[in-house]
Amino acid sequence: MHPKLEQFIDSFEKEAMQNSSYRNKLGKYELLFLDQVWGSAFQYNYDGLHAEYPFLDYKGGHRFADFVYIKNGMRLVVEIDDLQSHAKNITQGDFGDHLSRQNDLVLSGWLILRFSALQVAKHQQQCISQLKQAIGHWWSLAYSGDCANSSQL
Repeated sequence: MHPKLEQFIDSFEKEAMQNSSYRNKLGKYELLFLDQVWGSAFQYNYDGLHAEYPFLDYKGGHRFADFVYIKNGMRLVVEIDDLQSHAKNITQGDFGDHLSRQNDLVLSGWLILRFSALQVAKHQQQCISQLKQAIGHWWSLAYSGDCANSSQL
């Protein structure tokens, strides 16, 4: 395991224990994402990335995002969904709740990427490409006005 990944995991677990967080361990696919997707894409630089990030939904309920990236004004949520916990035998109420949760995040200004566990395990390059595309798209929207103004100087 890459030393910077070990540092990220240790820091997450220590902070979770100090805060008595409900979620204080990362799962298999979250760890794989950190190593093979994020780590690969960004040379194991985890600055601005947070795991099991807590937030309140529109009803005041406590929720968690698998990962959030907050840096330079960007607010990106990354979710890793496996079939067993997110789709198998899901009720209509649970399905609606998943959709409302995502809508709450979007309406609060978050950009959301969702990957299946299979994509993280077997199609890392696709995940990396979409991750970089999302960050690049946000960057171009956020700074395109600055580029136009600076060329007039």
